[in-house]
Amino acid sequence: MKKTLIYLVSLVFVFGGSSFAMAQSQQTTSTQATTTPVTLPPAGITPDSPFYFFNQFIENVQRFFTFNPESKARLELKFVAERVSEINAVITSKGVESNGVKIAEASLQDSLNRAAQIVASEKAKGNDVSQLAN
Repeated sequence: MKKTLIYLVSLVFVFGGSSFAMAQSQQTTSTQATTTPVTLPPAGITPDSPFYFFNQFIENVQRFFTFNPESKARLELKFVAERVSEINAVITSKGVESNGVKIAEASLQDSLNRAAQIVASEKAKGNDVSQLAN
């Protein structure tokens, strides 16, 4: 559980555009690149809702009709951002021990694995994956 909490907090820092990242951005000099905070999409239906399966169904349909590897990778990263929003919403409303957090975390890990597999598959084919990796 401790590992999960650390993982979630780090994701919020990465995707949430936290005040730490903004403060870090303000401290950079003109020779260093500045960091732009990422805005998360709205949480929408959270995993603790009885209608969450609709969300999963729509995502699977989107995956099925996405053919370009770069588009597939971007789609998975969009789903990752949605999971982070959902996790944040569930933690805010029901706490860290909620079953919805576990469901969203599993879905988050699945999307990350899918994105990594897409990049690895394209690299194995000999394609340039620099754009996908970014």
